[in-house]
Amino acid sequence: MAITSQFHLSNLMFLTLCEKTLTDKNFMPLWNFIASNTKFHIQLSSAILAQSGLYSSAILLAKTRGSVLEVFTNLVAAIAQEFGTDINYLLYNLSDEMFMECISYLPAVAIEYFKAIKKSIQRFSIYVLEKLAIQLNPFSAVFRPIVSNPSIRDRETSNGMSNVYDSIYGGFYRALIEAYIAVLIRLYELKGAHDQITNALTNFFINHEENSIGLRKDEAVTLSAGFAHSVCVIDGAAFIWGSFTIPYAIDMNFSINDVNSLKNSPRNVSFLSDLQIRVYSAQCGRTHTLFYTNNGLYAMGANHLGQLGIGSHMSQSLHPMLVRAFEGKFITKLVAGQYHNAAVADGLLYTWGWGVYGQLGHGSIADEALPRVVEFFRGKKIEQVSLGYAHSLVLCRSEGGCGNILYVFGSNYFGQLGVGHNVDAPKKASSTERSVFTKSLAPIELRLDENIRLIHTKYFCSFAVTDENKLYMWGSSPQALRLINQARKRERASQKAEAAKAAEEENAKANEEATTGEG
Repeated sequence: MAITSQFHLSNLMFLTLCEKTLTDKNFMPLWNFIASNTKFHIQLSSAILAQSGLYSSAILLAKTRGSVLEVFTNLVAAIAQEFGTDINYLLYNLSDEMFMECISYLPAVAIEYFKAIKKSIQRFSIYVLEKLAIQLNPFSAVFRPIVSNPSIRDRETSNGMSNVYDSIYGGFYRALIEAYIAVLIRLYELKGAHDQITNALTNFFINHEENSIGLRKDEAVTLSAGFAHSVCVIDGAAFIWGSFTIPYAIDMNFSINDVNSLKNSPRNVSFLSDLQIRVYSAQCGRTHTLFYTNNGLYAMGANHLGQLGIGSHMSQSLHPMLVRAFEGKFITKLVAGQYHNAAVADGLLYTWGWGVYGQLGHGSIADEALPRVVEFFRGKKIEQVSLGYAHSLVLCRSEGGCGNILYVFGSNYFGQLGVGHNVDAPKKASSTERSVFTKSLAPIELRLDENIRLIHTKYFCSFAVTDENKLYMWGSSPQALRLINQARKRERASQKAEAAKAAEEENAKANEEATTGEG
């Protein structure tokens, strides 16, 4: 079936399921369709769900398809209409924490949201108010670029004309604070502590400390390539380009228009630059991207294996999401693998993402949706970290300070750990198949005859450079594996053809014998 036909049929199916859901109140068929079908029109479906009062289905759409910006915009528009539904039901969904970045990226929509909250606040339940108190908290790091930066609210251009976003963010700041205070007052009224909150707000002021940057200039990655997309950093701005199959957007207009434009030339990720968020380093995974900024670590792209580090509630995010696990921490190293990542913060090694081969170093094969400390390296001085397709290398300073020690963990199917396939390792630290050492679930030491000063790995091969400038390599290159797989496919095809030919000859012989016997 042609792609256009699939698209039209999927849209018709979506409309049919929406109508059926409104009639019989059975949400499961619609939810299954949203979670499994990728052919229907996202923007159209988002608007239909919001206008139909199917708010929980709209939330599911945002989480599975990454269309958080569109869903937020349409849900805010639905507040004024309500469509006969309980406003608490709408606000309970709209006050989800995943919309916090949307609030800062879409100031005009957010201002309307704040106005609607203040207008209808007397109708909100205590549960909705508690969620709003978290979502609208101006002390959150998500809002720090606006709240703590007067220049973004008051800046004017050289000709005296204010930039559109600058003037909007001035109103955004005031509306956010007013909505937050109104929510707190109403919440404490319902809890019977009105005097307490009123006294506390007498001295209410916001003071954000500037986020410290620990990444050395020589370790900042300003150009990175993934499997089908790339990113570079120029003067604090991130530019991205590549295949439209990679889930990402650069601004609101881009996210609702043709994504093919990114194939032609690099485009600025204006979600960050509009907020004057300065990017210092960027890393590409296979289908995700990390941005280390003056406001912390941001991630966007696929999250089906937890590689964004924002939790497991979203399958993907088209816009940068703040990785809040590192709030207040001093990141000094950041590395992205294919589907897993590593960062050194406050001297501790954190890993997250895909972990089925033990490449996260936690002694298990579980994925990690949030950054988690690798306990093995607690107390060790980490010099370098490098991540491959499903394995990890960590170079540490020896306790005596007289040299470095290389630790390896993860997949060893192609020898990429460099320890061979016959390793006597503790069961807790390793997993073996057919008496062959195929993966290590925890770090093990790899020794060379000389001191290692540099490490690097990609896909299934690893490299190390010693003090004597000798280059060591181990594992298998993707090209070699491709040739091996092609040879195996040809061999299987040849065997299949020979078997078919032999069967045909045997059948012909049997038919000939049967004919001779009848004669």
